[in-house]
Amino acid sequence: QGSANGPVTWGLKSSRLFDIQEATSHGAVFVSPCRKYQVHVFMIGFVDDANNSVNDFLDANQDPGAIMSKAQFDAQRWNDLLYRTGGALKVCKCKFHMAHYSKR
Repeated sequence: QGSANGPVTWGLKSSRLFDIQEATSHGAVFVSPCRKYQVHVFMIGFVDDANNSVNDFLDANQDPGAIMSKAQFDAQRWNDLLYRTGGALKVCKCKFHMAHYSKR
């Protein structure tokens, strides 16, 4: 059930955690095909579910190992932030997807 102020407390806390994550993580850049528009995404969250994004679409010589290292850093950063505020990742909900395409 929880306390009456639980949602407000989590809203304030998670907002600050998202700000810290944005300031300290790599994130992902999504660019329109015409390259006129771009958005830098660090984390998308709703209530207690959050998704980190990492990519390197702008580098013609993408290194999958470097992308994995950045993703691992960002995930560990989020885990550490949650831990320091009394939270924790739910391991059964943790997963990642990696896609790499090479030109031929």
